[in-house]
Amino acid sequence: MMKEKTNDLRINGMGTASGGRYDRVDINGVSGVNGDLECQDFNANGKVKINGAIRSGTVYVEGLSTVKGNVQAQRINIHGKMEIEGDVTFQEIRVDGKTRVSGRASGEEADIRGNFHVEGDCDAEVFSLQGGFTVGGLLNAGKIEIHIHDGCQAKEIGGEHIRVRKIAHGPKFWGALLPFGHYLTTDSVEGDDIHLEYTKARVVRGNNVTIGPGCEIDLVEYRGQYRLDQGAKVGESRQL
Repeated sequence: MMKEKTNDLRINGMGTASGGRYDRVDINGVSGVNGDLECQDFNANGKVKINGAIRSGTVYVEGLSTVKGNVQAQRINIHGKMEIEGDVTFQEIRVDGKTRVSGRASGEEADIRGNFHVEGDCDAEVFSLQGGFTVGGLLNAGKIEIHIHDGCQAKEIGGEHIRVRKIAHGPKFWGALLPFGHYLTTDSVEGDDIHLEYTKARVVRGNNVTIGPGCEIDLVEYRGQYRLDQGAKVGESRQL
């Protein structure tokens, strides 16, 4: 059953609608939209497929959603799984579940609790993650906080303040569920203030650098302070 009001689009149950401009879009059930959407608020709950791009003030997704195009929004909240076959642009994105982006991701603040996969570059002012991620290109942010709960990988990482830790200060029951053997793997890490744990990298370069437990680094280059944990392996270190 589909009910469409002037300036609003609502789908409940099973149905399809055409893209266009709306004030508010609410989709519940197993539904789809053919064409690009431009709206103030986009809400999807269930299994939703958008055959086009989304441009909205807010995007809220619960369940499984697929977008066959770019997503541009001020605020994005994802609870469940979302596939974006294009780029995603945001001021804030919050993920509690799993999100895959076939293009690049860029915005102000990314807060991830789960798994985040970006095939291109990922740029943000703040990138905070508890879980696992893959960035096919450069992960670049002013502040990067990574708490490893799954496999983490990026081609390159750059930022001002970079923190990578094995276990976050999260719910107590997570400790019993954490699998062993997960690392952050990257070709290079470059920043001003760097603290790494359980990281495998070819080069780490920064001002103040701390190489913590579980790290395997080929080369460390630093300008200021350098600290090395006895549980880490570094092939070579040199002061610039």
